[in-house]
Amino acid sequence: FNLLKVFSVSVNIRVLMAVFKNVVKDMIGFMIIFLILMFAFTQAMYLMVYDKNAQFQSFAVSLVTGFLMTLGKFNVDSFCRDAGVIGPILYCLFALTMVIVLLNMFITLLTDSFSKIRKEYK
Repeated sequence: FNLLKVFSVSVNIRVLMAVFKNVVKDMIGFMIIFLILMFAFTQAMYLMVYDKNAQFQSFAVSLVTGFLMTLGKFNVDSFCRDAGVIGPILYCLFALTMVIVLLNMFITLLTDSFSKIRKEYK
C-alpha cells in the first residue's frame, strides 16, 4: 500500500482513489445481484439445452457461456434452435436484464460516486 501513497501526490489520482473507496460498498451489493442473476439465467439455459448444445454441456461451461453472453460473444441462432420456443424469450430476458439494466446500474454507481467525490474536492 506504499505505492498508493506515492500515487496520492497527484490530485487526479487522489480523486480516482476516493471514488474507488466510495463505490466499494455499492459494488458489493451490485455484484451479489449480478451473480444471483447470472447463476439463475445460466442454470435455466443449462437445464434447457445441456444435452443438445455444446456451449451448455456442463454447468461450469454454462457459466463461461453466460459471461460471454454479457460480452456479446454468443451464437444466438444455435441456442434458439436447440431451446425451442422458450429459448428466444429467455435470451431476450437475459439480454435486457444483464446487459442493458445491470450495466447501466454499474455505470450509474460509478458516476454517482464520482460526482460525490468531485464535489468534495472542489
